[in-house]
Amino acid sequence: MFYQLVRKLLYALCLKINKPHWFLLCHPSIWFSQNIVVVGTGSLGKNVIAALLKTNKNIYIIDDKAARYAYSILQIAVLPWTDLGKVKSLRSSNTRFILTMYEGVDNARERLHKLNVTKGIVSFSKEMRHNGQVAIQNRYVSQLKVQRLNEMPLCLPTIYSYSTLFVEHNLGGGTYHFSKRHIQSNLHNSTVLVLTYCDDGFHLSESKSPALIASFYSLDMLIESLKSIKFNQLVLSNLFGFNAPLNVLQRLLELRYEAITSFIHDYFAICQSYTLWNEKNEYCHLPSPDICNRCIRHNRNINDSSLSIETWRSTWLDVLLKSDQVITFSSDSHRKMKQTFPQLNNLIVSPHSLDYFQPTHFYQQKCDINSVLNIGILGPVTAKKGELAIRELHEYIVKNDLNTKLIIIGRASSALSELKHVTVTGPYEVANLDRVCANLEISVFFFASLCPETFSFSVSEIISMKYPILCFDLGAQADKVKEYKKGSVIPLHRSGETMIVALQEAAGYGKTHEK
Repeated sequence: MFYQLVRKLLYALCLKINKPHWFLLCHPSIWFSQNIVVVGTGSLGKNVIAALLKTNKNIYIIDDKAARYAYSILQIAVLPWTDLGKVKSLRSSNTRFILTMYEGVDNARERLHKLNVTKGIVSFSKEMRHNGQVAIQNRYVSQLKVQRLNEMPLCLPTIYSYSTLFVEHNLGGGTYHFSKRHIQSNLHNSTVLVLTYCDDGFHLSESKSPALIASFYSLDMLIESLKSIKFNQLVLSNLFGFNAPLNVLQRLLELRYEAITSFIHDYFAICQSYTLWNEKNEYCHLPSPDICNRCIRHNRNINDSSLSIETWRSTWLDVLLKSDQVITFSSDSHRKMKQTFPQLNNLIVSPHSLDYFQPTHFYQQKCDINSVLNIGILGPVTAKKGELAIRELHEYIVKNDLNTKLIIIGRASSALSELKHVTVTGPYEVANLDRVCANLEISVFFFASLCPETFSFSVSEIISMKYPILCFDLGAQADKVKEYKKGSVIPLHRSGETMIVALQEAAGYGKTHEK
């Protein structure tokens, strides 16, 4: 009787202060249990969870979207339902499962029952769920204005034995897809912890699960939490986009690991302008440090102009020297890295695999002087990927009334798509690229990138489909095209006439392609 009265008073108090979920965490059985599993987390009090963590309890969250909420900075493990059965310690009688949701309670219970969990479940009664919904509707929006917690010396719960820490950006593109394939093919027997950076925070996820495990808004907190794990391997895939990347590099070396592998997907180790564009938005050709430092002060591609080129490169050199392998993906990127860092003896050339792309449609078109010259351009088309060169090419086509089309397969700016002789197909699936090119009757490809590529998946895909191709004479793309029977290269910054003549010759035309 007394116990029931206390429960009612406690719940009334939590409801009055618009914290109905706190009632669940104040349940006596919660405080005397070692393992706490929270199912559903939308309005759960982060301060109460912080207090529970102070009692050295093991707290887990079952909610694929849970890491989006502010309390995830407490470094609580976030698990999808599929992983709940893997945590053997949660089978003990010293575990409580808190169902915090107002709707879907029956579904949550059913999923727990399928995992043979029938005891230790704490949830709202039907009446409490109704009262809670009313309270949340009244002041829910204002209560969600959360502030970041003060830094707390909390450790990341180690549910699995992570063998690899994989540091990667989350900006998409070839590097992102390489990382996914690399983890699946080379690290499939490992439990990989992936570290990314976005929205002013460091985010950890498990490679085999889409859910975030934890988010950190302090580099100190991140490093202190990761120190509890001994990794077999630290993989530095890409740090472009990270805040203060030199600090991140230096702090990552404080972790416990047996080996380091560094990938050279771009030239971020050489310069903050990772494509080696100078202040004029042109390829710099790796000049002397004096010229580099003058460029840094005016280069909009540089994030921190206070860092000299010597400081930048010396920090990277320290990390690269400590790496067991520094993997480049082309002879050209190997040469540039060796030129910049002659001390490196651990550079390896290991081109990307193209196993992901198996074309069944190949170039068969035989051009003649009376047919349309369809020039294919693989997007996305940006300034660095040659938008200016494509505009100059288009101007020459219009001026000379050529029977020529520029077909951009992928994304491009709206201004480019509105040009008379330009067609933009929009995004495409790589697996279907060969069919797309065949249907568009591409005559020749123009790879217009104005930056030295470190590999170029696009050029490799074009060559594997056996199409003629033209590119500028720089980077890994030029090395590939020069070795290809149907490939041609021209110097940078050529005129529209030079480009069109080279494209006609590559496609098999003998003279100007006029209507």
